[in-house]
Order: sequence, then C-alpha cells, then structure tokens
Amino acid sequence: EMLKEKLRGEGLFDADQKKQLPRFIKKMAIITALRGAALQDFLNIVKRRGHWFHVVIIPSVMQGNDCAPSVIKAIEKARKLPDLDTIVITRGGGSMEDLWGFNDENLVRKVAEIDIPIISAIGHQVDYTLLDFVADIRLETPSAAAEIVTQYQIDLNQRLTYSLKDLNSIFLQFKSRVFRRIDKVNPLKFLHLLKEDIHKKQVRIERAKFFERGDILRIMEHSQYLDEKAKILDLYFKNLLENQSQRITSVSYTH
Repeated sequence: EMLKEKLRGEGLFDADQKKQLPRFIKKMAIITALRGAALQDFLNIVKRRGHWFHVVIIPSVMQGNDCAPSVIKAIEKARKLPDLDTIVITRGGGSMEDLWGFNDENLVRKVAEIDIPIISAIGHQVDYTLLDFVADIRLETPSAAAEIVTQYQIDLNQRLTYSLKDLNSIFLQFKSRVFRRIDKVNPLKFLHLLKEDIHKKQVRIERAKFFERGDILRIMEHSQYLDEKAKILDLYFKNLLENQSQRITSVSYTH
C-alpha cells in the first residue's frame, strides 16, 4: 500500500497517462508462461473468434523471485519487435504469494515508460496487483483479454457482411432495372445512361471504403464482381448496337 501510494503520487496511475488500445490490432505480443493454461485459454478464444492479427508469444516466468525480472526482459523483447501495437501480460489465478512479482516497483516503472499499450490480465476477477493500476487496460482474466482484443474485428466483420448484402441487393435491383429499361430506351442513349449508373455504383463502393485499407478484401472482391458485370453489360449493348445497325442497313437496302 505504501508503494502504491508512492507511485500514485508520481502520477504513474493517472487516467491521462493511459494509452488507447488500437481499434484494429495488427500485431500483438503476449507475455506469459509458455505451458500455462492462460496461454491456451487466450489462444483458443482468439482462434474461435477468427482473429486477423499476428500473435507473437514471448515466454516469461510468471511467479516467484524471477517473475518481475523475467517480465521486464520480455517487455524489452516486445518493444523491439517491428510494427507491434499491443502487449498482453497474462497468467491464471493464484495465491497472493504467486502474484507478488507483479507488485515489483521496477516492473511497474517499466510498464509506465513503454509507449505501446499494455493490457494486464493477471489472476481472477478479485485479484489486483500494482501492474493492474499502471497498465493501460486491466482485465479480469486471460479469456477477457482475448475477447477485448478481437471485439473490433468481430464488429468490423459484421459491418462488412451487412455492407456486402447491401451492395449485392443494390446490384440485383440495378440489373433488374436495366433489363426493364432495355425495351423502352434508345440503345445509344441507354448505353450512356448505363455507364453513368455504373459510375455511381462504383463511387458508392469507394465511399464504402471507410474501413482501413488492407481490411476490406471482401468488399474489393465484390467491387471486382461489379466491374465484371459492367463489362458484360457494355459488351451486350455493343452487340445490340451492331445488330440494330445491321437491321437498319438491311431495311434500307430492301426499300
């Protein structure tokens, strides 16, 4: 408690010192015991929820006298990884003595100085260590950590699914409208209107790219699908124009 108040007085636990977790994690380091249940729990949930990020596992001693120095060393290793945007420090529950290494002052100061967001998921819900106070996010369990780091991807996947359904519906309506208008519109004029309509759909697809580039492969595939359909329609009307022209020529010769 004396150490906690000392560190709190230095501002190490202040809310304005907390770093925001990236909305879309691309590369994450998990510091934990290599054969611990915490690692398996974390990875099982991440895999089940369909993660799209790279996970680097950095083994560490997670209890006893070597715990704090080992975790500090692991943080330094993580710090040197290129393009790393999140660190998770996790282990399962245990006695107060098992978790005591996470009250180490040097460890707390190391976490405070790191410019990469750090998640603390140590022990069970009722367990608190000084690492929890200095970390940017404190979660009760390894499973909770796995769920929070994949939540944005779950949301994004749902938004992609809804967007693709909307795009598909738009295209089907558009195609239906096209063939209804074929018999009513002059082919030359219709071809011009068709190209304008296709352009509007392509603009709409570009606006749909509010997702980060590199994370919208499914929308890009749908865009290519629309492009292919546009080419098919373009070829159809070129053939239609040629047939109309031949018919007009044939009629002229006949008369």
